[in-house]
Amino acid sequence: MRMPALTDLRDQTCIVGIGETDYTRGTPKSALELALEASLGAIGDAGLQPGDVDAVILPNGAGSGGTAGDFCANLGLPKFRPQLPL
Repeated sequence: MRMPALTDLRDQTCIVGIGETDYTRGTPKSALELALEASLGAIGDAGLQPGDVDAVILPNGAGSGGTAGDFCANLGLPKFRPQLPL
């Protein structure tokens, strides 16, 4: 069985990297900072750059301390326009 080329995956949903934050109690970081840290880790794990991301889906609470627009701008995706929350 041949592995699909990346071009075969275009317009399909793919999760290709995993990122996480340190497991701590009482972190001074906001939920937004933690979400950005984990997201950048996942993007790096996938061998990608933030500009390669085609879509962003944030669960409720991931943007605490900021909006989905803040998240996208801080991730380096200013072209993204927030849509409906999930």
